[in-house]
Amino acid sequence: MLTLQLVVNVMTLAGVPPLWNQFLNGAIIIVALIISRFASGEKQE
Repeated sequence: MLTLQLVVNVMTLAGVPPLWNQFLNGAIIIVALIISRFASGEKQE
């Protein structure tokens, strides 16, 4: 959560449009879910 907020703050300070903020937030969450699934080593049905 802190990492996500840090990225948003940096992008806001850099003047990135809000649409890209939303896109990057979604991408970070999806990547985190994928990493979590593979890191757990359990099969999910």
